[in-house]
Amino acid sequence: MRVWVLALLVGYVGITTTVAAQGTTDGGRKAGPVEYQSPYGFCFSLPDDWRGFSIVQEHWDGFAPCSKGDCVITQGPLVRIQNPRCREANSCQDIPIMVFTLKQWKSLGKFHVSAAPFPPNELGRNRKYVFALPARYNYGFLDGWEQVDRILKDHPLHAPCSK
Repeated sequence: MRVWVLALLVGYVGITTTVAAQGTTDGGRKAGPVEYQSPYGFCFSLPDDWRGFSIVQEHWDGFAPCSKGDCVITQGPLVRIQNPRCREANSCQDIPIMVFTLKQWKSLGKFHVSAAPFPPNELGRNRKYVFALPARYNYGFLDGWEQVDRILKDHPLHAPCSK
C-alpha cells in the first residue's frame, strides 16, 4: 500500500539508461571508484557491488489544494539509481533522488510531494538545485533496503562534484 501511494504521487514515466561501469578492471584489479555524475551537478558514490548500476530519469509532482482536490502546480526531476542486481521493476530497493530548484525548495510548504507528514530529506545542494531523498522512500522494505540505508549514512552525495 505504501509503495503504491508513492508510485501514485511520483511520476513513473521514465527513461532507463545503463551507466557504463566506472573504473574498469585490469587483470582483476579494480581501477577506480563507482560513481554517478549527474547532469544536475551532483556526484553519488556507490559501493563496488553497484558497478554497472542503471539510472532511471523520472519526475516528481508537487500538489496543492484546488477546486478539484489536489492539482499539480510544479514538477521536477527524479533520478533513480538502480542496483545492477535488480533488473525487474520494484524487485529491490533503489536510491531515488528528487531534484528541486532553489525556488521550489523554499516554497515546499506551499505544496506537497507525497502523502507523508514530513518533507523530503535534503542530501545536498549546489548553486542551482537541492537534492533530496523522498519521505518514506524505503517503506516497501524491498530487498536491499538495509544496504541503501548504510550507503546513505555515509553521505555519498557530493555537490558540486569533487575534482
